Amino acid sequence: LRAVAAQALKQPELAQLYRGRMMAQRLQPAELISMASRYRTVGMDREAREALMRARTQAPTNELALAGLIEIDLDNNSARDLVDFASDSIELRRTSYPLLERLRTRLTSDSFIFEPKRPAVLAMLDKVLQEPIAR
Repeated sequence: LRAVAAQALKQPELAQLYRGRMMAQRLQPAELISMASRYRTVGMDREAREALMRARTQAPTNELALAGLIEIDLDNNSARDLVDFASDSIELRRTSYPLLERLRTRLTSDSFIFEPKRPAVLAMLDKVLQEPIAR
């Protein structure tokens, strides 16, 4: 919380100090996800992504961490891991439909035209999005 407060008060150096102390501790995935959510509220998306990646390393099937990573990458137009995240979210089958729809729209852009996994991931997304499940 101190890192978020320092960032909100326009003290990025202090925020980084507090964040470093917090990340040096052994945190559970739920704590990291909560921390990432707070970071996002003050525009610290890079730090939020780092916390979510750490949560995902500890709990690879944590759908909240994966959904958070997808949202950050979509919001920041980052293509770094988006195709892999898309594939993982389909395998988990718990990601929200609106997020999957945003993900599909992004993957159909020219940014991913040379991504080898793109056609398979888009086909899987289309299949999941066409399923008659209550949205």
